[in-house]
Amino acid sequence: MASKSELIKQFQSLAPEERLALIDELWLVTTDEIVAEPLTEVEQAFLEARLADAELHKDQERDWEEVRDELSARF
Repeated sequence: MASKSELIKQFQSLAPEERLALIDELWLVTTDEIVAEPLTEVEQAFLEARLADAELHKDQERDWEEVRDELSARF
C-alpha cells in the first residue's frame, strides 16, 4: 500500500474534476462505515436541529449533483 505522502502526491497530480470525483467516492465509502456507529447524544441533538432547520427552509433545497456541478465549474 502507498504511503500517505505518496497518495497525496498522486491526488495532486489529478485534474480538478478527477479530484472531486475521488472525493465524492471516498465520502460515500466513509459514510457507509460511519453510519454503522451509533450517534452520541450531542450528535443526535445536532442532527435533529439540522433536520428541523432543513424542514423550515425546504424552498431553498438543492440537489447534491447541482451543488457538485457548480463547485466543479469553479475549479
